[in-house]
Amino acid sequence: MLTYDRPLHKEHRDQTGREYRKAVFAYFVRSVDESGKESGPSSAWFTMSSSPQQVFSKEEGLTCRLKWGANPEKGITGYRVYRRDGRFDKELVLHLTADPIMAATFADENARKLSRRNYILAVDALGQQGFLSSPVWFNRE
Repeated sequence: MLTYDRPLHKEHRDQTGREYRKAVFAYFVRSVDESGKESGPSSAWFTMSSSPQQVFSKEEGLTCRLKWGANPEKGITGYRVYRRDGRFDKELVLHLTADPIMAATFADENARKLSRRNYILAVDALGQQGFLSSPVWFNRE
Protein backbone atom coordinates (compact mmCIF):
# COMPACT_ATOMS: atom_id res chain seq x y z
CA MET A 1 0.00 0.00 0.00
CA LEU A 2 1.33 3.41 -0.99
CA THR A 3 0.31 6.45 1.01
CA TYR A 4 1.06 10.10 0.39
CA ASP A 5 0.53 12.79 2.95
CA ARG A 6 1.10 16.35 1.88
CA PRO A 7 2.55 18.63 4.59
CA LEU A 8 0.13 21.19 5.94
CA HIS A 9 0.55 24.83 5.01
CA LYS A 10 1.11 27.51 7.63
CA GLU A 11 -2.55 28.65 7.43
CA HIS A 12 -3.66 25.12 8.43
CA ARG A 13 -1.93 25.45 11.81
CA ASP A 14 -2.66 27.60 14.83
CA GLN A 15 -0.16 29.98 16.47
CA THR A 16 1.49 27.12 18.40
CA GLY A 17 2.00 25.06 15.24
CA ARG A 18 -0.74 22.51 15.99
CA GLU A 19 -3.17 21.47 13.28
CA TYR A 20 -6.59 23.09 13.37
CA ARG A 21 -9.13 20.63 14.69
CA LYS A 22 -11.95 21.84 12.47
CA ALA A 23 -10.92 21.21 8.91
CA VAL A 24 -12.33 19.56 5.82
CA PHE A 25 -10.05 17.17 4.00
CA ALA A 26 -10.40 15.55 0.58
CA TYR A 27 -9.01 12.08 -0.04
CA PHE A 28 -8.21 10.42 -3.35
CA VAL A 29 -7.36 6.75 -3.80
CA ARG A 30 -4.99 5.27 -6.38
CA SER A 31 -4.29 1.59 -6.88
CA VAL A 32 -0.74 0.38 -7.44
CA ASP A 33 -0.03 -2.90 -9.23
CA GLU A 34 2.89 -5.25 -8.50
CA SER A 35 5.19 -3.42 -10.94
CA GLY A 36 4.52 -0.10 -9.18
CA LYS A 37 2.31 1.40 -11.88
CA GLU A 38 -0.36 3.72 -10.42
CA SER A 39 -3.93 4.08 -11.58
CA GLY A 40 -5.68 7.40 -11.98
CA PRO A 41 -7.19 9.02 -8.89
CA SER A 42 -10.60 8.07 -7.58
CA SER A 43 -13.37 10.56 -7.07
CA ALA A 44 -12.79 12.84 -4.09
CA TRP A 45 -14.04 11.69 -0.71
CA PHE A 46 -14.61 14.56 1.73
CA THR A 47 -14.61 14.51 5.52
CA MET A 48 -17.82 16.53 5.61
CA SER A 49 -21.34 15.16 5.60
CA SER A 50 -23.37 14.50 2.50
CA SER A 51 -26.35 16.60 1.50
CA PRO A 52 -29.69 15.75 3.13
CA GLN A 53 -31.98 13.74 0.87
CA GLN A 54 -35.76 13.42 0.52
CA VAL A 55 -36.31 17.13 1.23
CA PHE A 56 -39.92 18.24 0.93
CA SER A 57 -41.77 21.49 1.45
CA LYS A 58 -45.46 21.98 2.16
CA GLU A 59 -47.34 25.25 1.94
CA GLU A 60 -49.74 25.90 4.83
CA GLY A 61 -51.05 29.39 4.33
CA LEU A 62 -48.10 31.71 4.97
CA THR A 63 -46.01 28.98 6.64
CA CYS A 64 -43.52 26.77 4.83
CA ARG A 65 -43.15 23.35 6.45
CA LEU A 66 -39.96 21.47 5.61
CA LYS A 67 -38.96 17.88 6.25
CA TRP A 68 -36.06 15.69 5.17
CA GLY A 69 -34.48 12.30 5.72
CA ALA A 70 -31.78 11.91 8.36
CA ASN A 71 -28.20 11.81 7.07
CA PRO A 72 -26.53 8.37 7.12
CA GLU A 73 -23.21 9.61 8.59
CA LYS A 74 -22.41 9.10 12.25
CA GLY A 75 -21.74 12.14 14.42
CA ILE A 76 -24.35 14.44 12.93
CA THR A 77 -25.22 16.98 15.63
CA GLY A 78 -28.05 18.68 13.77
CA TYR A 79 -29.19 20.52 10.67
CA ARG A 80 -29.19 24.12 9.52
CA VAL A 81 -31.91 25.59 7.32
CA TYR A 82 -31.21 28.29 4.74
CA ARG A 83 -33.59 30.30 2.57
CA ARG A 84 -33.09 32.32 -0.60
CA ASP A 85 -35.86 34.82 -1.23
CA GLY A 86 -37.19 35.38 -4.71
CA ARG A 87 -36.60 33.62 -8.01
CA PHE A 88 -33.17 34.95 -8.90
CA ASP A 89 -29.70 34.39 -7.46
CA LYS A 90 -29.12 38.05 -6.62
CA GLU A 91 -31.07 37.79 -3.34
CA LEU A 92 -29.29 37.10 -0.07
CA VAL A 93 -29.32 33.67 1.52
CA LEU A 94 -30.86 33.82 5.00
CA HIS A 95 -29.72 31.62 7.85
CA LEU A 96 -33.05 30.49 9.38
CA THR A 97 -31.52 28.42 12.20
CA ALA A 98 -28.69 30.07 14.14
CA ASP A 99 -27.79 26.80 15.84
CA PRO A 100 -28.15 23.29 14.41
CA ILE A 101 -31.54 21.71 15.10
CA MET A 102 -31.89 18.01 15.88
CA ALA A 103 -35.29 17.48 14.29
CA ALA A 104 -35.58 16.62 10.59
CA THR A 105 -38.44 19.11 10.28
CA PHE A 106 -38.70 22.90 10.37
CA ALA A 107 -41.55 25.41 10.05
CA ASP A 108 -40.71 28.79 8.51
CA GLU A 109 -43.59 30.90 9.79
CA ASN A 110 -42.17 34.03 8.13
CA ALA A 111 -42.31 32.70 4.58
CA ARG A 112 -45.27 35.00 3.72
CA LYS A 113 -46.41 34.94 0.10
CA LEU A 114 -43.09 35.44 -1.65
CA SER A 115 -41.37 32.79 -3.72
CA ARG A 116 -38.69 31.08 -1.65
CA ARG A 117 -36.07 28.37 -2.11
CA ASN A 118 -35.03 26.42 0.98
CA TYR A 119 -31.87 24.38 1.57
CA ILE A 120 -30.88 22.02 4.38
CA LEU A 121 -27.39 20.97 5.42
CA ALA A 122 -26.07 18.65 8.11
CA VAL A 123 -23.58 19.73 10.79
CA ASP A 124 -21.12 17.23 12.29
CA ALA A 125 -19.54 17.00 15.75
CA LEU A 126 -16.66 19.26 14.67
CA GLY A 127 -19.09 21.97 13.54
CA GLN A 128 -18.38 21.35 9.86
CA GLN A 129 -21.30 22.13 7.60
CA GLY A 130 -21.93 19.53 4.93
CA PHE A 131 -23.10 19.84 1.36
CA LEU A 132 -26.36 21.72 0.66
CA SER A 133 -29.47 19.78 -0.21
CA SER A 134 -31.26 20.32 -3.47
CA PRO A 135 -33.58 23.33 -3.20
CA VAL A 136 -37.24 22.96 -2.38
CA TRP A 137 -39.65 25.74 -3.24
CA PHE A 138 -42.31 27.61 -1.34
CA ASN A 139 -44.92 29.51 -3.38
CA ARG A 140 -43.14 28.90 -6.67
CA GLU A 141 -44.40 31.18 -9.42
